[in-house]
Amino acid sequence: MFIILIKTLIFMENKVLLIKRSNSAFASHKWDLPGGKLEFRENPIECLKREVLEETGLDVDIFDIASVDSAFEMDKRQYVSLIYEAKYIKGKVNLSYEHEDYIWVEPEKALDMDLVYYTKNAIKAHLKRKERLIT
Repeated sequence: MFIILIKTLIFMENKVLLIKRSNSAFASHKWDLPGGKLEFRENPIECLKREVLEETGLDVDIFDIASVDSAFEMDKRQYVSLIYEAKYIKGKVNLSYEHEDYIWVEPEKALDMDLVYYTKNAIKAHLKRKERLIT
């Protein structure tokens, strides 16, 4: 069984938005990216817009996929994470009940935080891509 997660690195100036998960069955109290599970017959971009609005209350402009990740669980489920890049457009962060805190942080500093695995991998991929474009 496959579960597809659609997440986003939301950038405002040179900072990325991280949201801290509440106590839950998955990654309790770790820093995560806004997004969620893709529902059957749902377009990934529409899913992401819905999830970002539900979890943060923000309006964003969604760009390309930043990274793709995969993980397996003992219950024989495979999680495939599609992480997009997005730019903050407007709104004030208003967290859903699923999250307990948020922070806008420089991507380099985020790597020292307690991140969900795909969040860390997406930030590393972003920094590597940025470095290649500059040099």
